[in-house]
Amino acid sequence: MYPDLAQKRIIITGASKGIGRALVQGFLAEGSNVVGLSRSGAPTGLDASERFSSVAIDVCDTEKITAWLAQEERAGKQFHVLINNAGLRFPCNMLDCSATQFDQLFGINARAPF
Repeated sequence: MYPDLAQKRIIITGASKGIGRALVQGFLAEGSNVVGLSRSGAPTGLDASERFSSVAIDVCDTEKITAWLAQEERAGKQFHVLINNAGLRFPCNMLDCSATQFDQLFGINARAPF
């Protein structure tokens, strides 16, 4: 995939399934060190290792994300790449979504990457 990212630390949000899980697998195959973030924790079939760890965290929770990043920084851990893969959709068009659904959609799809 990207051989120049071997040994680089990469954060991938939405890492527990789908595209995020595939990204984790791809970057691990290239020799990257990956931290997968998701609300549900580790992707099925991927165990923690020297090069992979998962963090169960909601990317919409600004306080928890900030605290986690500060903890990583205090431990001297540097990240080289951030892949904002987390996303959400509902099976309705925007005009039919409730205010709660809209807030969730906006929170994870627009606000969290900021």
